[in-house]
Amino acid sequence: SVLIGFLISSGLLLGDGATWKALLCTGKADFVIPVEVPSNIVESSVSVPSPLEVAITPDGTRALVTSSNDTVTVLDITQPIIGPGYAVPVGSPLGVAITPDGNRALVANSVDNTVSVLDLNPIVQVVDTVSVPGGPQHIAITPDGSKAFVCTISDGTVTVLSLNPTVQ
Repeated sequence: SVLIGFLISSGLLLGDGATWKALLCTGKADFVIPVEVPSNIVESSVSVPSPLEVAITPDGTRALVTSSNDTVTVLDITQPIIGPGYAVPVGSPLGVAITPDGNRALVANSVDNTVSVLDLNPIVQVVDTVSVPGGPQHIAITPDGSKAFVCTISDGTVTVLSLNPTVQ
């Protein structure tokens, strides 16, 4: 397995204030590996088909994992043992980013030349799709949540999307 990406949760987990989780995406293998931080204890892997990238909600309760099977898998990461999540169909996802308020996520669909906008409350669902030519791959959202920067692969550009009040 080749490590594709990882992210450390940005919120406190399990209520003790000292336990964090890192989620490691393995890329070609069909699982994500949770690691307790700072103890570096590797936990039981979680089944996710061909995981590519991961984003964790600001409150540290859920992880969104993009997969090469055209879905985003939603994982509840508050439990000591992370169980199987549920899949949300998107497109051909690669990059994923969550707004600072934790209400929305954006998923770069490289083959489809789109960005999927997901509402995260109460369940994760696609609420909009925005055309972004050039093979969108990665997304970064400004700290105030007002803009998203979408990097493309085929033409090497960055598309700026306005996120307030709706994606444009």
